[in-house]
Amino acid sequence: MKYGLSELETLVLERAPGGEYTKNTTTREYQRLTAYGGGTIKNSLFLSAKRAGLSEKLTMELAHIFGWDIDFVLDIRSGDEFFVVYEELYLDGELKGTGHIISAEFVNQGKTYQAVRYTDSQDKVDYYTP
Repeated sequence: MKYGLSELETLVLERAPGGEYTKNTTTREYQRLTAYGGGTIKNSLFLSAKRAGLSEKLTMELAHIFGWDIDFVLDIRSGDEFFVVYEELYLDGELKGTGHIISAEFVNQGKTYQAVRYTDSQDKVDYYTP
């Protein structure tokens, strides 16, 4: 008997020859493909990112990455630009969502900010400026 715990996990119950049951959990992984998006801001980052096909999750992550450098309420101007390399998550050939931003660039009032994702030896994830 199989019971889907989530999109990626399945609980498998099997009856052994002695009548006892064994249980196992099988886990699938998303296929992670690299995607790119970017655009020029006309009104707001969120509207421009939506026009560029970025999810709300990716837009929030982008704002978080550059939040120490850019005030996204006061500093954003029409003509500012953003570029994002990110993960798309697929299962059985179907797009299921987006993963993390791999790298990003934001041009704010002519000044360029860049960030690249990394994982340290303790599995702590952060972004650095190349």
